Amino acid sequence: MASLAFLDTLFASLYTARMSTAYKIYSDGGARGNPGPAAIGVLLCDPKGEMIEDHKEVIGNTTNNVAEYTAVLTGLDMAAAHGIQDVEYYVDSELVAKQICGEYRVKTPHILELFLKAKEKMTRFRKISFRHVPRTHEKIRYVDRLVNQALDEAASFPDLKPFKKQNPQGGFNF
Repeated sequence: MASLAFLDTLFASLYTARMSTAYKIYSDGGARGNPGPAAIGVLLCDPKGEMIEDHKEVIGNTTNNVAEYTAVLTGLDMAAAHGIQDVEYYVDSELVAKQICGEYRVKTPHILELFLKAKEKMTRFRKISFRHVPRTHEKIRYVDRLVNQALDEAASFPDLKPFKKQNPQGGFNF
């Protein structure tokens, strides 16, 4: 029995040593219509993947790409507010991930402005990485639900929303 306990301890220590100490951020942004009513969803998790904080917000009428970058900026602010130094950032937007990692150029001026803000905010962290993950990722599905909840809630309260009612084709009437 003693040898089994030793092996359990050894495997546990090896597993712990291989675990990342970085906090994880998952974000999504979306617009119903492009451009159209838009919202963001952000999830901040500890290194073990447990939720620290989530956030959803309607950001007005804009494009999907602006919404994705707005979500990234919000996620970076959330992590900085918690004093986090090491971050692994996950997005389902391949465009955003590859632009931030320098694999794709940023061509449009309004996206370049958001990109530069993100790069500046990234300097707050000792270590940060960005990764593209599929929309089917559990935590990306979670932040996607936050985006849709924010948009649905805004559509339910005429005085709070920056748009009017949804039309039968799935877009919004302005």
